[in-house]
Amino acid sequence: MPVEVFDSLDKIKSRFPDSSFLETNPRRVKALDDYFSRRGIVQLDTTIKRGKWPALHYPHAEKLTAQIVDLTQKHRDHTSKKWHWQMTHLKASSKETLAHAQKVTDPLYWKHLAKSVVDGQYRSDAKTIDLHSSLLADKKYRPMIDAFVNNEDYRKQLTETVKTSIVYKDHQGLAKHANDKKKLQMDVSKALVEKTHVQVVDARNQLFSLKELLKWSTENKNDKEKPNDGK
Repeated sequence: MPVEVFDSLDKIKSRFPDSSFLETNPRRVKALDDYFSRRGIVQLDTTIKRGKWPALHYPHAEKLTAQIVDLTQKHRDHTSKKWHWQMTHLKASSKETLAHAQKVTDPLYWKHLAKSVVDGQYRSDAKTIDLHSSLLADKKYRPMIDAFVNNEDYRKQLTETVKTSIVYKDHQGLAKHANDKKKLQMDVSKALVEKTHVQVVDARNQLFSLKELLKWSTENKNDKEKPNDGK
């Protein structure tokens, strides 16, 4: 039987003057269009009955099955990564709300608040380093804040260092630094959510195409295995 190679729907339509068979299975046409867009090729039997799809000789079922198995795993991996970055973005965006909820039960917060009300020097020092109560829930800053609240010598030294050291000449405060860190984390995670979303959709589209081609491939096999009824 004559077999020819095709790499586009246009070439199929050109080779088969009666290409009405394409209208009988829009899912397969969509799958072929996607498959060809990825530089895929097919080998088709060019001797067909009117209105019938030509037999698919390549890619064969074994190759398609192997590709589907591999791509299914990639789809799972991309989906898992997308979920991870979605959670990272959500955690960063809700960090301030969570910190506010946590601080009302935090003794260190109430001690800081009380000192800010009754101790003018403490209030001034806290303003100098831009100490916000929202930072209490941040593991990175909590030890330093604990020392600032409870150790007067540490508080004075930290405040003096921020005021006079060249290293801190352009210092814009702990809260500003924390906000910059939060924004960076949100920007990076958002970009990675978008990137992995594209990968998930692409893998899903490829799986659709390959599964449709696999159905087509097995149709050929089933047709060959049908018993001859003698007609």
